[in-house]
Amino acid sequence: MVSTPKAAFLFPGQGAQRPGMCRELFDGSAAVRELFGRAAAVTGIDLAALMFRGTAEELRDTLNTQLVTLLSNHAHYIVLRRAGVEPTLVMGHSLGEYSALIAAGVFSFERALEVVAHRARAMRACLPEAEAKTKVETGVAAGPETAAHTPGSSGENKGPTPCPTNPAAAGYGSAATGSVPAKTTDRRTRPGHEGDDQPLHMVAVIGRQAIDLDRLETICRDTCAADPGECAEIANDNAPFQVVVSGTTEALRQLSIAVRREHLGKVIPLSVGGPFHSRLMAAAGAELGRLLAEEPLNPPTLPLIANITAAPVSDTEEIRRLMPRQITATVRWRESIAAAVHGGHTTFIECGNGRVLTNLLEKSRHLNLLPADIVILDPDPLIKNCISSADR
Repeated sequence: MVSTPKAAFLFPGQGAQRPGMCRELFDGSAAVRELFGRAAAVTGIDLAALMFRGTAEELRDTLNTQLVTLLSNHAHYIVLRRAGVEPTLVMGHSLGEYSALIAAGVFSFERALEVVAHRARAMRACLPEAEAKTKVETGVAAGPETAAHTPGSSGENKGPTPCPTNPAAAGYGSAATGSVPAKTTDRRTRPGHEGDDQPLHMVAVIGRQAIDLDRLETICRDTCAADPGECAEIANDNAPFQVVVSGTTEALRQLSIAVRREHLGKVIPLSVGGPFHSRLMAAAGAELGRLLAEEPLNPPTLPLIANITAAPVSDTEEIRRLMPRQITATVRWRESIAAAVHGGHTTFIECGNGRVLTNLLEKSRHLNLLPADIVILDPDPLIKNCISSADR
């Protein structure tokens, strides 16, 4: 058993997905294989096939991304639990907050899958019609889409109400979230250069030291001041040196130019499926709010820090209000980590695929932006030890 007197479990969100993810856990744990079976029964989707044989592009579709990430996070969680590692605090980044809610007992795993599938479809409905049409024509995510209906329904997929956006006005016609950067092999694929015809949804601003957040917010406002159809908003305040901005293509290109001009940091386009955590997702937030309005929620059995308040939350009605707002609001991850440290949590474990959140912590500690006594457990050897302790 691993000694973790005060361990904060950190669940990653969109961007942690990779082809082949979770295969070691699936092969090494009967409990994980049983979990995959439950997920397939709820969703009607063979998520194992998608995770182990799907392409990076298929996994990038937000419906696929959200389902496989939720499943992977919970698979990691149950293996750690079976190995005797217990959390005293749970936190999830963006989508990962649903994994934290499962761990805290607010949702069952099965109900969380249904809610997250509904959330993903509502968010995808906010994407430009042309982009959605392209995905259908190219067959992206064709497998899961054949089962794209509300679990337990007759199969009719009425879907969420589409966002009333004007693609041209929004910058489309003319998710770090932890996501991998888009390829920047030449000047044409970098934001802010003439001839760049690649759509942008989110960009990461990376500084050598702490970024002037107030100045970045001012640039966001100034970028959109001349055209109310444009949008550039702080999506993720991940760390003092990393901030993600979400919005329309033209606004993000202009913001990128201003950020480089003022030497606030380098700008990296993110390979994500949409402008998440911005007002462009407002209709998705409203749709999720309608779903959760009558949803029975259980009081958290573990301390839980909410994304958009960066504060502990224990009231189910507050959770009900916060989760729809989370779709459009800033993920205050930097402040959430500070709140955990302030609460006496000195050991952190990333509970999911990859090391996105771990790397943020390690760099913050290296830059003396976190106390030196913070313990950041390497999840890879820990998970391997857990697999050897779990039932096969």
